Amino acid sequence: MLENSYQCDTCDKKFSRRSNAKRHIKVVHEGRARAFNKITGKSTVEVLQHPDKSRTGSLPLGMDAGKHIDLLSSDMEEELLSEILEKIRKPFEELESLVADQSEIPKALYLSRQITASFLSSDPVKILQELVNFIRIFKLKIKLVNYISKSDNIDSKKAESFFIETFKTGKYYMNRIKSRTNTV
Repeated sequence: MLENSYQCDTCDKKFSRRSNAKRHIKVVHEGRARAFNKITGKSTVEVLQHPDKSRTGSLPLGMDAGKHIDLLSSDMEEELLSEILEKIRKPFEELESLVADQSEIPKALYLSRQITASFLSSDPVKILQELVNFIRIFKLKIKLVNYISKSDNIDSKKAESFFIETFKTGKYYMNRIKSRTNTV
Protein backbone atom coordinates (compact mmCIF):
# COMPACT_ATOMS: atom_id res chain seq x y z
CA MET A 1 0.00 0.00 0.00
CA LEU A 2 1.33 3.43 -0.90
CA GLU A 3 1.99 5.89 1.88
CA ASN A 4 -0.90 8.33 2.54
CA SER A 5 -3.19 6.64 0.01
CA TYR A 6 -6.45 7.36 1.90
CA GLN A 7 -7.74 10.90 1.61
CA CYS A 8 -10.46 12.80 3.45
CA ASP A 9 -13.10 14.06 1.00
CA THR A 10 -13.82 17.11 3.14
CA CYS A 11 -10.38 18.58 3.83
CA ASP A 12 -8.11 16.54 1.53
CA LYS A 13 -5.94 15.36 4.44
CA LYS A 14 -4.16 12.10 3.55
CA PHE A 15 -3.69 8.98 5.68
CA SER A 16 -1.69 5.80 5.30
CA ARG A 17 -4.50 3.67 6.74
CA ARG A 18 -8.20 3.59 5.95
CA SER A 19 -9.09 3.26 9.64
CA ASN A 20 -7.20 6.48 10.42
CA ALA A 21 -9.07 8.31 7.66
CA LYS A 22 -12.43 7.04 8.99
CA ARG A 23 -11.54 8.08 12.54
CA HIS A 24 -10.48 11.51 11.27
CA ILE A 25 -13.84 12.03 9.53
CA LYS A 26 -15.83 10.92 12.59
CA VAL A 27 -13.87 13.05 15.04
CA VAL A 28 -12.93 16.14 13.06
CA HIS A 29 -15.84 16.55 10.66
CA GLU A 30 -18.75 14.75 12.36
CA GLY A 31 -17.80 15.63 15.93
CA ARG A 32 -18.13 12.04 17.15
CA ALA A 33 -15.52 10.10 19.04
CA ARG A 34 -15.18 6.87 20.89
CA ALA A 35 -14.11 7.61 24.43
CA PHE A 36 -12.74 5.09 26.89
CA ASN A 37 -13.26 5.81 30.58
CA LYS A 38 -10.24 4.37 32.41
CA ILE A 39 -12.07 4.54 35.72
CA THR A 40 -15.26 2.66 34.73
CA GLY A 41 -13.68 0.64 31.94
CA LYS A 42 -16.56 1.48 29.57
CA SER A 43 -16.28 2.67 26.01
CA THR A 44 -18.88 5.07 24.60
CA VAL A 45 -19.47 7.12 21.48
CA GLU A 46 -19.53 10.77 22.40
CA VAL A 47 -20.89 13.62 20.34
CA LEU A 48 -18.80 16.68 20.85
CA GLN A 49 -20.85 19.72 21.69
CA HIS A 50 -19.53 23.21 21.88
CA PRO A 51 -21.53 26.29 22.90
CA ASP A 52 -20.50 28.12 19.73
CA LYS A 53 -21.43 25.28 17.35
CA SER A 54 -23.21 26.66 14.31
CA ARG A 55 -26.55 25.38 12.98
CA THR A 56 -24.84 23.76 10.01
CA GLY A 57 -23.34 21.14 12.29
CA SER A 58 -19.76 22.20 11.82
CA LEU A 59 -17.62 23.52 14.61
CA PRO A 60 -16.76 27.22 14.69
CA LEU A 61 -13.81 28.50 12.73
CA GLY A 62 -10.57 27.45 14.42
CA MET A 63 -12.26 24.76 16.55
CA ASP A 64 -10.88 21.33 15.72
CA ALA A 65 -12.98 18.49 17.16
CA GLY A 66 -9.93 16.23 17.23
CA LYS A 67 -8.10 18.70 19.46
CA HIS A 68 -11.23 19.05 21.59
CA ILE A 69 -11.19 15.28 22.20
CA ASP A 70 -7.50 15.49 23.08
CA LEU A 71 -8.31 18.20 25.61
CA LEU A 72 -11.01 16.05 27.20
CA SER A 73 -8.64 13.12 27.32
CA SER A 74 -5.80 15.30 28.57
CA ASP A 75 -7.96 16.71 31.37
CA MET A 76 -8.77 13.20 32.59
CA GLU A 77 -5.17 12.10 32.24
CA GLU A 78 -4.02 15.24 34.05
CA GLU A 79 -6.44 14.51 36.88
CA LEU A 80 -5.21 10.92 37.19
CA LEU A 81 -1.60 12.07 37.00
CA SER A 82 -2.19 14.65 39.73
CA GLU A 83 -3.84 12.00 41.87
CA ILE A 84 -0.93 9.56 41.61
CA LEU A 85 1.68 12.30 41.99
CA GLU A 86 0.05 13.40 45.23
CA LYS A 87 0.11 9.80 46.45
CA ILE A 88 3.78 9.25 45.60
CA ARG A 89 4.95 12.71 46.70
CA LYS A 90 5.86 11.78 50.26
CA PRO A 91 7.69 8.49 49.54
CA PHE A 92 9.49 10.10 46.60
CA GLU A 93 10.63 13.07 48.70
CA GLU A 94 11.87 10.62 51.35
CA LEU A 95 13.73 8.64 48.70
CA GLU A 96 15.17 11.85 47.28
CA SER A 97 16.43 12.92 50.70
CA LEU A 98 17.97 9.49 51.31
CA VAL A 99 20.08 9.80 48.16
CA ALA A 100 20.80 13.54 48.54
CA ASP A 101 24.46 12.80 49.31
CA GLN A 102 24.98 11.36 45.81
CA SER A 103 26.32 13.48 42.95
CA GLU A 104 23.70 14.95 40.60
CA ILE A 105 23.95 12.71 37.54
CA PRO A 106 23.96 9.33 39.35
CA LYS A 107 21.21 10.60 41.64
CA ALA A 108 19.08 11.74 38.69
CA LEU A 109 19.59 8.42 36.88
CA TYR A 110 18.74 6.43 40.00
CA LEU A 111 15.62 8.46 40.84
CA SER A 112 14.33 8.48 37.26
CA ARG A 113 14.75 4.69 37.00
CA GLN A 114 12.97 4.14 40.31
CA ILE A 115 10.08 6.40 39.32
CA THR A 116 9.77 4.66 35.95
CA ALA A 117 9.81 1.22 37.58
CA SER A 118 7.22 2.30 40.15
CA PHE A 119 4.87 3.69 37.46
CA LEU A 120 5.11 0.40 35.55
CA SER A 121 4.00 -1.51 38.65
CA SER A 122 0.44 -1.95 39.84
CA ASP A 123 1.17 0.01 43.05
CA PRO A 124 3.76 2.80 42.60
CA VAL A 125 3.33 4.06 46.17
CA LYS A 126 4.07 0.63 47.64
CA ILE A 127 7.13 0.18 45.43
CA LEU A 128 8.58 3.56 46.43
CA GLN A 129 7.80 3.02 50.12
CA GLU A 130 9.49 -0.41 50.07
CA LEU A 131 12.53 1.18 48.43
CA VAL A 132 12.61 3.94 51.07
CA ASN A 133 12.44 1.34 53.84
CA PHE A 134 15.17 -0.76 52.25
CA ILE A 135 17.52 2.24 51.91
CA ARG A 136 16.82 3.38 55.47
CA ILE A 137 17.67 -0.07 56.83
CA PHE A 138 20.76 -0.29 54.62
CA LYS A 139 21.99 3.14 55.74
CA LEU A 140 21.28 2.32 59.39
CA LYS A 141 23.29 -0.88 59.09
CA ILE A 142 26.20 1.05 57.54
CA LYS A 143 26.00 3.66 60.29
CA LEU A 144 26.01 1.03 63.05
CA VAL A 145 28.90 -0.85 61.44
CA ASN A 146 30.85 2.43 61.16
CA TYR A 147 30.30 3.12 64.88
CA ILE A 148 31.59 -0.35 65.74
CA SER A 149 34.54 0.08 63.39
CA LYS A 150 35.52 3.42 64.93
CA SER A 151 34.94 2.46 68.54
CA ASP A 152 36.84 -0.86 68.30
CA ASN A 153 39.41 0.49 65.85
CA ILE A 154 38.82 -2.33 63.32
CA ASP A 155 38.19 -2.30 59.57
CA SER A 156 34.61 -2.17 58.30
CA LYS A 157 34.54 -5.82 57.11
CA LYS A 158 35.41 -7.08 60.60
CA ALA A 159 32.97 -4.60 62.13
CA GLU A 160 30.20 -5.89 59.86
CA SER A 161 30.95 -9.50 60.79
CA PHE A 162 30.97 -8.59 64.48
CA PHE A 163 27.68 -6.70 64.07
CA ILE A 164 25.96 -9.66 62.37
CA GLU A 165 27.29 -12.24 64.85
CA THR A 166 26.26 -10.08 67.80
CA PHE A 167 22.83 -9.59 66.32
CA LYS A 168 22.38 -13.32 65.61
CA THR A 169 23.34 -14.33 69.14
CA GLY A 170 21.11 -11.73 70.77
CA LYS A 171 17.96 -12.68 72.65
CA TYR A 172 15.66 -10.63 70.39
CA TYR A 173 16.88 -12.43 67.27
CA MET A 174 16.68 -15.85 68.93
CA ASN A 175 13.12 -15.22 70.17
CA ARG A 176 12.00 -14.00 66.73
CA ILE A 177 13.47 -17.10 65.07
CA LYS A 178 11.66 -19.34 67.59
CA SER A 179 8.34 -17.56 67.12
CA ARG A 180 8.60 -17.77 63.31
CA THR A 181 9.43 -21.47 63.31
CA ASN A 182 6.55 -22.18 65.69
CA THR A 183 4.02 -20.43 63.43
CA VAL A 184 5.21 -22.13 60.22
